[in-house]
Amino acid sequence: MSRTFMMPAGEYYLGDPGAVFTSAVWDEIVDVVYWVDGFEKAHTFQGHPFCVLPTLDGDGLFPDNKGREYSVDTAMIGVVSRAIVESQGELQQCDGEPAPVFVKFEKDFECDCHKGFLHFGNISIDTNSYPDPEYDERENDLSHFDTDESAF
Repeated sequence: MSRTFMMPAGEYYLGDPGAVFTSAVWDEIVDVVYWVDGFEKAHTFQGHPFCVLPTLDGDGLFPDNKGREYSVDTAMIGVVSRAIVESQGELQQCDGEPAPVFVKFEKDFECDCHKGFLHFGNISIDTNSYPDPEYDERENDLSHFDTDESAF
């Protein structure tokens, strides 16, 4: 499954969105993303844009095509407007984690999630820690499990 949508030009934090929001706000964000609006769209917080995409392998340290790494503790990577980051205070980073990444997109940019690769404009982050062809084909698709209730 591929999820593609557009985000407006601007300056963004790129990384684990849980590092941006306070605990109370993060709980609300997760509820909206998981249960109301879904991942495959741009969201707003206090009038500013953000989006989050799920990693294929949950938490971990994931590389991008620019030589940077992203430490993830929420099983998501996203772009969050710098205005949101500044309104929330200091980023929640642990010692030893890679430095926060801020990116300026001059034009509206596409976001996409496909086979464990998260694309934010021209930046691609590989979240597939298990490069097994059979695993890649599933892409978080649970249809390979037997869902016949008589099997239980």
